Amino acid sequence: MGKSLNEKLRQLNDASKLSEKSKAKMKNAISSEIQMRQKRRRKFSPKVIGIIVTMFVLGLTYTLLNDKIDLTSPGNSDYTKEIVDHHTPEKLPTVVPEEDSFTIEWLSDSMDRGEHDLETNVHGRLVVFPILNPMDRGDILYYEMDGERQIGRIVGLPGETVEIRNGQVYIDDKKLNTFYGVATNRGMEKEEYFEKMDERNMNRQSMEEYFDTSLAPVYVEEDTLFVLVDAWWRGSDSRTYGPIQIEHIQGKVVGYEADSREVVQDGLPNNIPSFVQEIDMQKIDWERKAVRFGDRGILLGNENKSGIIGADEPNLNATRKWMWHLWGIEQADLTVVGYHRETKTVHQIITDGWTKEVAGKVNGADAHVPSNVQIPMAGEWAMLLYTDGELFDILVLDINK
Repeated sequence: MGKSLNEKLRQLNDASKLSEKSKAKMKNAISSEIQMRQKRRRKFSPKVIGIIVTMFVLGLTYTLLNDKIDLTSPGNSDYTKEIVDHHTPEKLPTVVPEEDSFTIEWLSDSMDRGEHDLETNVHGRLVVFPILNPMDRGDILYYEMDGERQIGRIVGLPGETVEIRNGQVYIDDKKLNTFYGVATNRGMEKEEYFEKMDERNMNRQSMEEYFDTSLAPVYVEEDTLFVLVDAWWRGSDSRTYGPIQIEHIQGKVVGYEADSREVVQDGLPNNIPSFVQEIDMQKIDWERKAVRFGDRGILLGNENKSGIIGADEPNLNATRKWMWHLWGIEQADLTVVGYHRETKTVHQIITDGWTKEVAGKVNGADAHVPSNVQIPMAGEWAMLLYTDGELFDILVLDINK
């Protein structure tokens, strides 16, 4: 085994018997070795440092792109990873069926998130697209299980392990942080539900147990999918019968069927309040015409709900005064949206904006709103009335003069 430089230098200093020539030769050899080692160090160290830094940056970038990392968990030395879904909408859109799609009637409330979601008697028939690929987490599937038709949302994909701990879904030990990854009732999670709901109308213990639902880990085999309904306590899914076979899937639910009469031809105006949705136009009942009521029949509308003074006068091509009357409302903001049946277009008819604050009682109504309106064309109109962002009533009017 070779000697170190320090040992060689000590030997040189103690070598009293060596000739000056031998000492000089040994010094030159040691000096050459020192220079060579320094040269190697200068060449090697920056290269190694560069490689280490590059590997660290690449590793950190990969982690950030593929996982959400929670660095704030107290007392936890490991990173907490989550799976997030920013693409799946909580509410289905309204769509026009395509040639390859088909529609179904769905009367179960197993997907309810507070608005009787997916129920045909509320929102219309569901449009199902039979082509499955690609299938993504969050997609709603229409499938058959034990001879019965079912609907469920994809939660676990082939090769993953799904687990539920105290009402929270985990995928491969990662929290599924999205609206369908946690136990809800009427779209509300545990804390919100108990805060808003009247405990006199619930069994507190049963609801506590529901929100703390747990399920042992389930591995999702190839050619299968793990599905859950949105309202866990109202339907059957992979918690009961395990992952479903892909061959049993009939298609993906892509939206509510749009009545061809009520499709908004040019889309909603850009400045319309965000709570107004195209699907609201499907709720128009054109057979339910506004009628005269009230003292001397001065109101035109839906009795004991909403009515207008001024709507039966000539209104085309001019600014007219309409007085809106509301029952069951005392303090609110009234938003009025006009829908023209023939052209399938949406209009702002109140001249100074979509929304106005309501005033007090008048003419037997609980609230009223004075306004100036402009009706741009003749024909059948539906006036959709919203109070504080909720659809309150729809007035169907014939305006031809």
